[in-house]
Amino acid sequence: MKDIIMENIMLVNIAWNPHKWREPYSDPKSGHSYVREHSSHESLNFKFNKSGIDDKKYIHGFAKLWSPAPKRFNENGLIIFWTKNTETKERLIVGMYGKANLLEVNKEYYYKDFENGRCSANIQAEKDFSMLFPVYLNDKKYEKYKNKKNSLMCQTCFTYKDDVFAKEIILDEINKLKKMKDKDKEEELIKLKTIYKYYFGNNDQL
Repeated sequence: MKDIIMENIMLVNIAWNPHKWREPYSDPKSGHSYVREHSSHESLNFKFNKSGIDDKKYIHGFAKLWSPAPKRFNENGLIIFWTKNTETKERLIVGMYGKANLLEVNKEYYYKDFENGRCSANIQAEKDFSMLFPVYLNDKKYEKYKNKKNSLMCQTCFTYKDDVFAKEIILDEINKLKKMKDKDKEEELIKLKTIYKYYFGNNDQL
């Protein structure tokens, strides 16, 4: 029996949300029939103070993790979120969860704007290592990481990625924020550098 090779980085597909994944949203243009009629469970992935489930240290989110389910994902790994803007058709990298773990059983919590008033979570991550990117990254820049179908996603819902990909994503976001020269972005810059150093060590470009 072959040893299972564990992975530390995963790219995950989530449904588009124009409200920055902080409000429930059903998308009439979605390719998924459920999301056309109901708020997607990932609608609140970047709302970090969800009553009944988040706390000062941990936040929770959702992603459709099947085909097959990611059995090889390491504890305290890094999850990078990818989506397709159904208005502009852009494919974007929008944020990440750090020190993330997949839950064996989905957690449910009350939120009135979801079907039957219940929202599900299957990912837990540390708040201080997780963020919505202030600047979304268009995935056209990452052609070298795409598959034969011209997509970063090797499967419908998720794919494993390597350190080189994740490093480039984080450094690109850092450079985007530096160019903005916005003091209000200093907190995000510090968090990005912390995430980078935790997973990959020091880097002169930071």
